Amino acid sequence: MTIKMSTKGPLEFFYSTQKEITEPEIATLTSTLPEWVQGMYLRTGPGYFDFTTGESFTVHHFLDGYALLSRFRIGSNQVSYDSKYLQTDSYRKAKMVGKPVVQEFGTKPSPDPTKSLFTRFIPSLVS
Repeated sequence: MTIKMSTKGPLEFFYSTQKEITEPEIATLTSTLPEWVQGMYLRTGPGYFDFTTGESFTVHHFLDGYALLSRFRIGSNQVSYDSKYLQTDSYRKAKMVGKPVVQEFGTKPSPDPTKSLFTRFIPSLVS
């Protein structure tokens, strides 16, 4: 698995955009697993931080990374791993524009390209 490193300071490993792995990677085991060790371990966490569409943009907080689902399958004396980004509306819009379009924990949004100028203006009149 290749991890892209960026220049985000001492915690750059935690801010590196992870690659989707759609074909399961099978680990090389150095020993055998007990028969009772089998199942699936699912994990979610931030995984997409850097946008390269148009101008380069990186989210400003660790919790703003878009969700990456990771799956470990354990059984038959083998362990495999694959991962996929959670395809939310927010993720798809951010990928299209090249930066977040909704308010994130520590990153301000850019205008939503699917809304008209009038639709963006209405909330400021109401509040």
